[in-house]
Amino acid sequence: QAAPASTYVVNTLVQAADINPGNNVCLDTNGMCSLLAAVMEANAHAGADTITLMAGTHAISQRLEPVQELTINGAGSATTIIDGAGSGGAEGFRIRADVTFNDLTLRDFPHAIYIPSTESNHTVNVNNSKLRDNMHTDTSNSGSAVANYCATCTINLSNVDVYNNAAPACGAISSRGTLNISNNSLVHGNQATNSIGGGICVTDASLSITQSRIYSNQAVNLASSAFGGAIYQSGGSLSIFLSEVYGNSALHGGGIYADGGSFSALNTQFYGNSASGSGGGLFLNSFSIVIDSSLISQNTAPYGGGVYISNNTTIRNSTIISNTVTKKGGGIYVNEDTLDLINATISGNQADEHGGGI
Repeated sequence: QAAPASTYVVNTLVQAADINPGNNVCLDTNGMCSLLAAVMEANAHAGADTITLMAGTHAISQRLEPVQELTINGAGSATTIIDGAGSGGAEGFRIRADVTFNDLTLRDFPHAIYIPSTESNHTVNVNNSKLRDNMHTDTSNSGSAVANYCATCTINLSNVDVYNNAAPACGAISSRGTLNISNNSLVHGNQATNSIGGGICVTDASLSITQSRIYSNQAVNLASSAFGGAIYQSGGSLSIFLSEVYGNSALHGGGIYADGGSFSALNTQFYGNSASGSGGGLFLNSFSIVIDSSLISQNTAPYGGGVYISNNTTIRNSTIISNTVTKKGGGIYVNEDTLDLINATISGNQADEHGGGI
């Protein structure tokens, strides 16, 4: 069936190649318009294109590689699924252009969304969707739902549910470019099976989290580098606003491990996280650290139940309460440098050895 020049309506769940890419008609070898055929046609057509998916499971056996600006619209994340269980270890989407995913689920890939370091200046938007059950065991790669190795590329997740993903490092999301998570997004139940970042890793890049929840992620302590149960930051900047980070675990930084760059939290809650080493809620070694109008509560570790600090830190208008340690620094452990407390409440924290509060 014919489709308009820049909009291709998928009408089958069976994947087959387009018979004549570039003729502005999505028509595969079965006489239908499959997802594979639609991407082939969009790649051959200059300019921005749209693919509209029917509900159902679109099982793909090879990676899809958009090279022109593309929007893929599903009928809802509960009903429109792009499944990679039969992809033979190929990525779901290798990004070579600006791509937007709306109202769908990407699942069962080693990398659902993959941007290689050879690309530049692309933006990937994921809206009202799910990234779930993606996993791999390749120790040379990180991130299974999203792996962005492009420093000038941007990932925007809005109202996205990211869960049950796993990789040796950076269980769900790994980014060397800008990453924005917002609008009631959820990142939960993900695992780094042998290294850093149970849920998310950012390296020398900007991570912004707004009105979202990051919970029940784990960096498994099979190696001494199991840092950041929810988030591992190295360089760049990490800012969190109106969000919650809870129930995560790691060796160091049960909730967040931030090293280098800048860290800021505003109107955010960190609670119920745990570390088997230091920093139950937060392990902060950033060059600039500001925690404002936030709650740090009921986190646990041997050292620094609420926060473990290794650089100059300002905490203002915040409450640090009911955190516990088996060693030192129930609320806060200050390893070195300066801690400025401005209108902060530190109460009900407990240490088995020294410094129940600080």
